[in-house]
Amino acid sequence: MSTNYSPTPDSGEYIDIFSLLKGMGRFIGRLLQAVFRNLPLVLVCLALALGLAYYEYKSRPPYYISEMVVTTGPLDPMVSTVLLERLSADIEDQSPEYLAKKLHISAAAASQVSSIGSIELPPTNLTNQYDSLGIRAQPMVFSVTVKDPVYFDTLETALVRYVEENAFYQQYKISSEERIQAFIERINRDIRQLDSVKLAVLATGRSQGAVQPEGLFSEGLNLYRKKEALQRQLEDFHHVQVVVPFTPQAKPHGPKKWNFLLVGALVGGLLGTALAYYRDKKRGKI
Repeated sequence: MSTNYSPTPDSGEYIDIFSLLKGMGRFIGRLLQAVFRNLPLVLVCLALALGLAYYEYKSRPPYYISEMVVTTGPLDPMVSTVLLERLSADIEDQSPEYLAKKLHISAAAASQVSSIGSIELPPTNLTNQYDSLGIRAQPMVFSVTVKDPVYFDTLETALVRYVEENAFYQQYKISSEERIQAFIERINRDIRQLDSVKLAVLATGRSQGAVQPEGLFSEGLNLYRKKEALQRQLEDFHHVQVVVPFTPQAKPHGPKKWNFLLVGALVGGLLGTALAYYRDKKRGKI
């Protein structure tokens, strides 16, 4: 018969941890003593770092961020995302004149654009609807960062036109419109055939076989509803729809002054503490 004993921690482990904590406490204490003995030096480092941080904050131009919600009809939102990512790359790599030519805007307006991006909304019952043809109409968000908020209206028109003029968008839109037109023509044929049957029933005054007048009128109403829905969808394919336009921005989103000052204080404090510790160690006080 064997007896299992639970392993007990070695007492040396407790001693090592205690020694480590004690050593850390002594080191922190020495740092604090060095800071207090060299407080003027630490304060000078802190003041210089805060001054540089504030100068960096003031040298950064303010920027404004706004978003608009659009639907791109038959075009998959991923294609619009790729188009805007290409624009964003052009902002970083190309001149404002190149962006101005691409968006058909002035060079002055293009020079004010800092970034362009898009966000595909998560699929929900409201934002991701599939019609009977399997065509997706999912809203997405266009996000723009500019240096001057007066250009939001200009960019709204330019971005919509940029997506609409894309060759793939034009080809895909024509293909989708032709497909919907074919469905509408098929519904029109069904309606004409149904009207012929209804006229025959009304002329004879009795139903033919299993055909009931109530069912004929109900089926006709359903066909008209489907036709109306397809016609509305066909109208939506003509243009990129702006659901929510860019919102005017009165106050800039950044740069944030306190973020710069916080980083400056942290860097200045660490630098001052390191210099104070090095100074005391050189003098043999540590």
